[in-house]
Amino acid sequence: MHRVNEAIADCTEAIQIQPNNARAYLDRSYFRDFGKGDIDGAIADCTEAIRIDPHSWDAYMDRALLYYFDKSAYDEAIADYSQAIAIDGTAYTYHCRAVVYFLKDDLPHALEDYNQAIELDPQAIDSYIGRGRVKLEQGDFDSALNDFNEALLIRPQSFTAYYWRGYAYDEHGDLDQAIIDYSRVIELFPYDWDALNDRAWARYCKEDYDRAISDATQALEAHPMNPRDYWYSYHTRGAAYAAKGDHASAIADFQQALALDPNDSEYEQEMRSYLLQHGVQ
Repeated sequence: MHRVNEAIADCTEAIQIQPNNARAYLDRSYFRDFGKGDIDGAIADCTEAIRIDPHSWDAYMDRALLYYFDKSAYDEAIADYSQAIAIDGTAYTYHCRAVVYFLKDDLPHALEDYNQAIELDPQAIDSYIGRGRVKLEQGDFDSALNDFNEALLIRPQSFTAYYWRGYAYDEHGDLDQAIIDYSRVIELFPYDWDALNDRAWARYCKEDYDRAISDATQALEAHPMNPRDYWYSYHTRGAAYAAKGDHASAIADFQQALALDPNDSEYEQEMRSYLLQHGVQ
């Protein structure tokens, strides 16, 4: 933290010497964001850099990232990415705007931007994966699968592409293929929570309860982006225990899941009903 404070002080001194030094504002924005978590200060510095240099691609890109990633201010992020595209419409810039459109559930615009990114850079693996996710949301399984396959042709060791292809198979009801792809993710990245958790559920659905319990247990030892998501793993493991007749273990896991306040009302009701059936309030 001491070095971060020193870096911020150096940037501030540079600004005092050269008040129109846009680069110094962007550098200070970086240290305020990643070093101290001062998102508002970082945005303010980007805004000042843009005032000084309205054609600064870096400043619009940096501020857009702060808006969408740290503030969930998607409209503001899209506006900044659009400005960046007007300055220099690279494949990466279109990809970034597509990501935000996807987060807004604006699938047509997301698809349009992913198409443009891929046209500009046919090796843009992340854009193939992103476009595949859009198509999957639109119910176009075959086309989504083609995009995930294309991503794997570009980078055969992409655990992200394997995960989303597995997820596509899962959603399409092909649990065997889903498990194969989830397993490939886990080979490449043994502590991937999403793959462990989803493979656990796929195995539960196939009535492979022991391996579902093993996967869910491993998932609980991993680290999801949001710790509250552990409830998925507790629910899966509890369901597998219940199917095996191990009611004590199922009750313990369902209680843990409910303590994490799940958002899925269907599963919440299912777990509460199970607890009531076994005399647990």
